[in-house]
Amino acid sequence: SPGRGLALSLMPPLALGALVALALDTRRGYELARRFLGGRLAAAALLATALALWRTQGLGPWPMYATLTLLTAACVVREDHRLARALATPFFVHVGLVSFGVYLTHMLCHNAVERVLARAGLGFAPLDFLLNAALSVALATLSYRHFEPRFWPADRRAKLQARASK
Repeated sequence: SPGRGLALSLMPPLALGALVALALDTRRGYELARRFLGGRLAAAALLATALALWRTQGLGPWPMYATLTLLTAACVVREDHRLARALATPFFVHVGLVSFGVYLTHMLCHNAVERVLARAGLGFAPLDFLLNAALSVALATLSYRHFEPRFWPADRRAKLQARASK
């Protein structure tokens, strides 16, 4: 069933992320990751690998899962990596701020975008990706600003209100 396929497609990346977080939380795991992924160019090389894999057909999802997991770890173990400047831009900082909302909405957005593009005869993967990303970030931003604060502690709500009034 489609629902089962969706659930199964999400489990490996979540599990890999959790395993890396657990590994990096130990001194031995962090040192091992730092030894193999701590080069200044490691994150950029892994991003290039991910982009190449994205364009490669027939490999299945595991090479991409592994590459993105390693990319995340490389960004964590060395903060002055080659991608650091780009990741510190306001856009990426904002995406990080609303990332949980992106996680929650991206499949709904993907399904909506895919249907609209199919009806328009525009089944072009990069366009699908860009529209899905834009819609997911927009919905996550609205949720972050107007819905999620209801569940935050008062001091965190006050910080958001102060930032919004500037």
